[in-house]
Amino acid sequence: MEANFEHFVKQFKSEQSVSLAAFFYQAELHLITQLKDYLKIQQSQDRSFFSLIEEAKKTNNVDTNKHFWNALLAFNKVTFNPSNKNALPWLRYVNIIESLQGYNGSQLFEAKNINAKRQHRLYFAYMLTWEHLRYIAGNDDDYSPSSEILGCYSEAHSEDDHEHSEACCNDSGCSTHKH
Repeated sequence: MEANFEHFVKQFKSEQSVSLAAFFYQAELHLITQLKDYLKIQQSQDRSFFSLIEEAKKTNNVDTNKHFWNALLAFNKVTFNPSNKNALPWLRYVNIIESLQGYNGSQLFEAKNINAKRQHRLYFAYMLTWEHLRYIAGNDDDYSPSSEILGCYSEAHSEDDHEHSEACCNDSGCSTHKH
């Protein structure tokens, strides 16, 4: 596991203040790494995030449907307009991932502040995305940053009641939870 990514996850678990611009910059770099692993492309080879998504879409992976790739394309389109603070272009990405996973993030996370709740939804959706790319790249291990994020921000889940199996990895990562 890359120490850089573990530090990235630790920022959110400790509720350190992280700007969304910094989050999306770092998050994209980590997704590029996973996409390159999945496509068996040298990490040193310079490729855009968009071109990697487009190439990955063509692989027709049985564990991944077109909506997952559409979510990554939505993630790729995120731009920040400082004059419009209410615009959340990344919510489309979050909504697609939540739909694929079959959960309602607005009910899953307990933050009273709507902006904090949306950020928790973003972090969780991102971790599920990262885990799924890691899984389809053949790196099936017990590392579950989504469980860590969920454990920090929600009473609905803990690692003890989470069980990974081949069947739980439909559409975009693990979606089977025992409660």
